[in-house]
Order: sequence, then C-alpha cells, then structure tokens
Amino acid sequence: MNTHTYSIRKQISNINRAYYDLITYEIKDTNLTVPQVLVCRCIKDEPQMVSSISETVKLANSTVSSIIDRLEKNGYVTRIRDSKDRRIVWVAGTEKLALLRKKMPVLEEEFFSLLFDDLEKESIDQIIRSLEQLANHMKKKVSEYKMG
Repeated sequence: MNTHTYSIRKQISNINRAYYDLITYEIKDTNLTVPQVLVCRCIKDEPQMVSSISETVKLANSTVSSIIDRLEKNGYVTRIRDSKDRRIVWVAGTEKLALLRKKMPVLEEEFFSLLFDDLEKESIDQIIRSLEQLANHMKKKVSEYKMG
C-alpha cells in the first residue's frame, strides 16, 4: 500500500476515534450513546422531522427512528403529530433535554469551538483548506464511481 494513502486513511481513522472518544468522555455520566448525542444535537429550538435529522447525522431513517424511540423512552424527546397532515411526525426536545444541554457542551455547536480555541488562526485555516481539498477529492471519486 502507498505510504501516503495509508497515512491519510490512518489520520481519518484517528480523527474519528478521537471525536468518538471525546463525546464518550463527555457523556459518561449519562444514559446516552454517541448516536443519541448526534441526534440530540439536531433537536434544538424547533421540532425536526425524522428525515431532516437522518440527513444531518447521515443515518438511515429507520436507524434514527430507533434512536428517537430510546430518547423518547428516556424522556429527552417527544413526538408530535402535525396538525394539518397526520402522516407527518415532528420530534421535539423536552425540558429534560434542555436541562442536559445546559450542562453538556457536547450537545451544542460550540463544542467544536472549545476543541480548537487554543489553535492559531493560521493553523485552523490550513486545516480547513486541507480538509476541503480532501472532501472535494473524495466527492469527485464518488461521482466517478457512480458514473462508471
């Protein structure tokens, strides 16, 4: 295997593992799992549809629905039927989730700011450029595979 491609794959894996470990550490005193945290981060001020949450967390609707089942059972979210179209179900956070959100930065977008606030602006800009280049290259490859 090419040393460079191995290094890229290894660093992507390291980033994913570190992110997972950070979230796991942050939620260690709760009954939440990492996928539940990702779903909870989507449910803020406004109720969300399962399809919207699924798109954001990049998980199948059925998977997100199962996660929401567990969150609802534990009192973090509630399902609300749309008043105009009963087929539509909204997912809203409860007071329990709001209280947890105040105690846990991992449930807020600012969590990433806290992770990187000790890096110089130039370093952050370099990281962003490199990640954008990698993401664009990967998207191009996905398109090529789909076309051919």
